[in-house]
Amino acid sequence: MRNPYEQDDTIRPAVSTSASAALRRARDGLAQVAATGLAMPQIPVLVGRQGHGASAAMQALAHDAVRDGFVCVDLTLDDTSRASHLLERAVRERFRRITWWARRWHARDTTHESEARIGLSLNAIGVATKARPDAEVSRGALADLLRKAARTAVRKGHAGLVVAIDDVHAGSSEDFAVLTHALRDAVGASPDGKPVPLAVVAAGLPAAVDRITAAGGLDETVTYVAMVRLDDEAARRAVLEPAERLGVTWDPRALEEIVAGAQGSPQLLRTYAHEAWAQAAPIGASPHVGLPHALAGIDLVQERLHASTFGATWRRATDEQRAYLRVMAQTTNPIGEARTDHVAMLLGRPAQELAPVRESLVEQGVIDGAGSGRVSFAVPGFEAYVLETADLGRFAQADLDAHLAAGAGAADLPPLQPITPHRARHAAVREPAVPAGVRPPQPPLGARPGLPITTAAAPTRHAGRHRRTSGDIQR
Repeated sequence: MRNPYEQDDTIRPAVSTSASAALRRARDGLAQVAATGLAMPQIPVLVGRQGHGASAAMQALAHDAVRDGFVCVDLTLDDTSRASHLLERAVRERFRRITWWARRWHARDTTHESEARIGLSLNAIGVATKARPDAEVSRGALADLLRKAARTAVRKGHAGLVVAIDDVHAGSSEDFAVLTHALRDAVGASPDGKPVPLAVVAAGLPAAVDRITAAGGLDETVTYVAMVRLDDEAARRAVLEPAERLGVTWDPRALEEIVAGAQGSPQLLRTYAHEAWAQAAPIGASPHVGLPHALAGIDLVQERLHASTFGATWRRATDEQRAYLRVMAQTTNPIGEARTDHVAMLLGRPAQELAPVRESLVEQGVIDGAGSGRVSFAVPGFEAYVLETADLGRFAQADLDAHLAAGAGAADLPPLQPITPHRARHAAVREPAVPAGVRPPQPPLGARPGLPITTAAAPTRHAGRHRRTSGDIQR
């Protein structure tokens, strides 16, 4: 039986209710482009933290567009390449297979700068370029190129052109404004008055909002769609509905483990469900995904994250960032949030002084702003990786509050709660042969006389569920 949680273009990513409505409007806009031949005047930009499904949702939109007869040009921006160059090259490669002028274009010398190459390409397809400043030439050339490509797609029997831009928060700052102004010109009124069957969609981290605003050109053209964490009910539906279509049931306890462990992350939810399904390999008269399958799948995913994503993130972090992450991991509450005043107290530095460190971690997608004075890890499970890597315990929130209220400093801290490594967390469930028993409490680390001592039993569930469902864009 096929795994319904495989990552492919036919799977619709789980999204929040507000994002679902915005994506429906975007699909309606594509239908209008196909029906009228006019450009979609608004550019949907899907913004969300790592794992919140912005890229997956944009890819689903692009897949729908191709299914409905559009030609799709997709590109991913990066921090070293010129955005105008990437767009020009993506259009060239896509249309090289369907039109003669792009094949001539492809044969030209590709060693020139992006502006010169675009100008040569436009001359080759009959679009004259005038002597203007470099930025103006690039902007006008890109817009004309997109119009030409969209009209060519229709002449070749397609509904029009869709441009899908991923990682729009990245891109060389040198010509990002050229890209934004060219996109605005392309979807706006055409100078020759002819229809332009074109639509543009984009996705990126929340830093894209400030980036696009600073570049200008798209203020009245962009519609931001916030890809936020899923609430518990939406997460349950995202797991159950694909299985029900195949006649497979989930143990309620297994479902709750998956939902709690993902903490609202659509990508992590899908990955957990995929591995749980693979562990169960459901077949027979009553196919079923049970609790041992879910726990084994969760641990397998966490081990992969520890070995790859989490390790790479930790190695890239600066010393200041690592110090911030260590303390943040020690102070997260049951729903995965840490208070910035607690972090500042434990680091012995003013909160304002730590703001640049915090903002750099937010921009890199490592942590989220969780509201006034609060932060959380962007990918659930990273806090456990930090604690295990540094062999640290966790502070109880009540102890930190009392410590802060008393005006005490970092020299005399509350006790620490021991943690259970993720690899051992579900061993008793996966290996029933191990005798059941009460795990003796470990003495807290760093206890101080006169302060309350808090111990924590080994958790059998993932600690807390992320309940933030606000559509606010975190900056």
